Amino acid sequence: EDCLRKGLWCSIKHKCYKGSRLFSFLCVLNTKFHRLTGIYRNVFFICLTNFNKAKLMEINKKKKIIPKENVFVKPNFTFPSQTILIPLSKRKNQFIIASRLTESKGIKIIFETWKHLGTGFSDLMVYGTGELLEWCQEFIKLNNLKNIKLFGQTNHEILLKAILESKALIFPTQWYEGFPMLIPEALELGTPVITSNIGNPASLINEDCGIKVDNCSNYQSWASSIASFDNHKFNGEKIRQIYFENMSPNSNYEQLISIYRECIKRNGKNE
Repeated sequence: EDCLRKGLWCSIKHKCYKGSRLFSFLCVLNTKFHRLTGIYRNVFFICLTNFNKAKLMEINKKKKIIPKENVFVKPNFTFPSQTILIPLSKRKNQFIIASRLTESKGIKIIFETWKHLGTGFSDLMVYGTGELLEWCQEFIKLNNLKNIKLFGQTNHEILLKAILESKALIFPTQWYEGFPMLIPEALELGTPVITSNIGNPASLINEDCGIKVDNCSNYQSWASSIASFDNHKFNGEKIRQIYFENMSPNSNYEQLISIYRECIKRNGKNE
């Protein structure tokens, strides 16, 4: 954000490349040179989400560096699990979060949310480990939150089974993220996603497959959204269809080939 608002020199201040001001300075010179030559006007870009594209286009505020028509959007994909869906009406009374246990992933906020919701609320199944593990254990003990259960790092198949059995996947990130693969994996299992309304995760979710939480750094906003969440309003088969139409291997291949064909066409070449 600093580089977009104040210029590339901010990357030197923050040592963005390899934690080195020198290397970052060389990257800035390289980028500046290519911008001056106009080479980016002849390059095609593929962004993972519409959020990525919009953020990339912000560099055109003062001068047109990258033509908007040269930027395509194509998400990543996951391989389908071939799992038989569990109807949302028959899911266990639990929500699931799978993440590194760090502040940037919103772990403290979600734990505060469950404290606010009370011990009589649905279970929160927590998969993952990280620097906040001891904090999480102490928080659970101090507040007697028996409905928060820590499972640590676990086998991927076990994790997918837990997502399949849950009412929703919770994704409370405080950062823009790259392309969190856990979201398409959840959608393929017909599981709704409750995500922060920021960055790339928000770009992947619409009203048919989940909800977005505004003011996502506030536990009360999460508590309100989760307490009122009704997974019966969603259709597991429709959620899975969203995955197959956008983030499956076949759809990804078709999208990529379509982009390549458009690039070839614009360059005036034969396929």
